[in-house]
Amino acid sequence: MALQFFKYSFLLILIGCCFQVNAQQMNISLARPYTQEVERYVLGDSTMYFHQAAKPYLESDLDVSKVYLLAKDSIKIYFAGVGKFYKHHLLSIRKDDFFLAVDPLFDLTIGKDFADTTSYAGKQLFTNQRGLQFIGDIGKQFSFQTCLYETQTFVPLYLKHFVDSMGTFPGFGRVKAYNLNGYDFAMANGWISYSPAKWLNLQFGQGKHIFGHGYRSILLSDAAFSYPYLKARLSSPDHRWQYTAMYASLQTLERLPLLEVPEAIFKRKGGSFHYLSWLPTRKIEIGLFEGIIWERYDSTGTIPQPYGGYIPVLGVNTLLQGFDGVNHVMLGINARIQVGKHNCFYGQVATDHISRGQFGYQLGYKHFDLLVKNLDVQLEWNNLGGNMYAQSESLQSYSHVNQPLGHPTGPATDEIIAMAHYRYKRFITQIKYNSIVHSVGPDGSWTSDPEIVFTNIAAWPSLQVSQLDFQFGINFNPVTNFQIIAGYTNRTEKIDYNWTADQNLKTSYLYLSLRTNLINRYSDF
Repeated sequence: MALQFFKYSFLLILIGCCFQVNAQQMNISLARPYTQEVERYVLGDSTMYFHQAAKPYLESDLDVSKVYLLAKDSIKIYFAGVGKFYKHHLLSIRKDDFFLAVDPLFDLTIGKDFADTTSYAGKQLFTNQRGLQFIGDIGKQFSFQTCLYETQTFVPLYLKHFVDSMGTFPGFGRVKAYNLNGYDFAMANGWISYSPAKWLNLQFGQGKHIFGHGYRSILLSDAAFSYPYLKARLSSPDHRWQYTAMYASLQTLERLPLLEVPEAIFKRKGGSFHYLSWLPTRKIEIGLFEGIIWERYDSTGTIPQPYGGYIPVLGVNTLLQGFDGVNHVMLGINARIQVGKHNCFYGQVATDHISRGQFGYQLGYKHFDLLVKNLDVQLEWNNLGGNMYAQSESLQSYSHVNQPLGHPTGPATDEIIAMAHYRYKRFITQIKYNSIVHSVGPDGSWTSDPEIVFTNIAAWPSLQVSQLDFQFGINFNPVTNFQIIAGYTNRTEKIDYNWTADQNLKTSYLYLSLRTNLINRYSDF
């Protein structure tokens, strides 16, 4: 795999010397601070046609010199060493059209849960995450990035319950034991991005993607672990149309039989994702989504993905496969409407089995610069019907490394999110509240067989979550979004067992974090 990666990389470098486009092809981070600033800039531009749902964005899509966190920092520095701390990469080389930068990645967090009264309460809660990032440009057509995270952590009890039950850390994949109650895990991402022309971008690597406008996406989000992918994006000359075709290698946490391979590895599945976006006006965006999980393992063992799985035309495989086949089909619609320069309404509708009523819905509203500059608010409602993401062939569920590819809570979920974010110079603060009601019966599990009919004398038990998160801090270096953050999480978790004893878990977690905030971390589900 590594040899093939370098062969393809070298080939793209050679091809890239033959074409010319206007800007570097660097991906903009999926982290919410970056995408939020891009949206602010696009809302304020009265002439720009920009497709916001398909992420990550490319730097060549817009004028990054006008976007906070992407623009060159104007702060005056009088000592070279201080500049590394406030506005520059740790190490960088720039010569003609070649650029290379190296930066450390880290999340050093220490905290305490004041509501935990169990024996686990004596554990010191901390996160020790270290990593390294390389980014660069070769000419104006070719960009690349690679990064690695290595982590050891002790987490609050509610998060520990999730990791122990699923064997995976949210967004970071499979875990190993660290001491008695801690976790050890790693994540490596990287990609090469090549644009032979203004209308075409090609990427190959490992990472995450989002299709949607909200805090969540019920179609494809970045809440699950990263995956290998090959992606092509085409744009019309007038920028009103954009088409994305992506192919991914996904996996379960079920191992292959030992007789099939010398060392048991995990069963894999294929993923193809197609997205067509249209801007009838610069203030209206409509998108059609198709995602299919392809069978790569059956009773005979590992099998190749069908050639039809590489058809790059949206809708063809849905017509060929239908909703009742072994390959899992997900269809959806995205929509966004801008009102004025500050307001945006958005939504999603998704289904992976129409006849069984497996639908998901999202409605949301954003207001940028409410009363004062850089004060943003957002309201969002997410609703997923029972058995969403589930498939009768459990390996074909709409998931990757034991997490749904869409909403992280999974099916039979109703959620309300309210959040506000404010930035004054380099000071930032955010408050977020979300309330979740989720069935813990078979209809709420993406691993259950949706074709099995269960009889129950009462409604299935429900998990009720109420979580308030508050953060305040300073952004020292926009290049890596280096921050010092003080935060507090207040969470109430209750499982309503109807006529039997309920289960309650309260969290009152206070923490201090020193971090480079380049990825989204989800622990609010």
